[in-house]
Amino acid sequence: MFKRITAPETMPVSVPDLLEHLRQDDEGQEALLTTLIRTAYQQAEHLTGRPLLPQTWKYTARGFPRQRPQPGQYVEWGKAPFHQGHIKLMPDLTAVTSVTYTDPLGVQQTLASDAFYLDGRRIYPVGCWPQTQWDTPVVVTFDCGYFAADDDVSSLCCWMKLFAATLYENAEVNQPGKQILLPRDFVNGLLDPYLLVEA
Repeated sequence: MFKRITAPETMPVSVPDLLEHLRQDDEGQEALLTTLIRTAYQQAEHLTGRPLLPQTWKYTARGFPRQRPQPGQYVEWGKAPFHQGHIKLMPDLTAVTSVTYTDPLGVQQTLASDAFYLDGRRIYPVGCWPQTQWDTPVVVTFDCGYFAADDDVSSLCCWMKLFAATLYENAEVNQPGKQILLPRDFVNGLLDPYLLVEA
């Protein structure tokens, strides 16, 4: 199970940016515009399938993953490859902060950083994963994000302004006598450079 524990500190689009895009100067709507900006950002992550700005997540599972032996293969408990399954985290992984678990004696442990290695978004053990107490969680805390702090995010900003402005101008789901449909290929095409494509 994944849970975000630290959201991006700032949005690439500010309230003044959106006000300028809307051609308005009413800063009394700051709470509404802030919500629209964050909604636009969340939708951008949903459409691209990746965390765009730097953020921190937590992955929780019951025990470490187990790699099943081949049919007819006998593997002694605690020996490879039975304890060599990998943990798949979110895309654009930048760092693993900690891996914690509860050992068979009920003591919480933190896995040493040299006891595992990263291959893309996957974590593999160096040797085998340690044994854990039955039905206790393994927690991996990690950082991820497609963009670095100094990256150009102009295309993302344009898309967020368009999306937020559309929400602003269409405050109701059904508007009698008024129907607006933005050209989807053009608008969402602004996010194409950031789409996650995996084999």
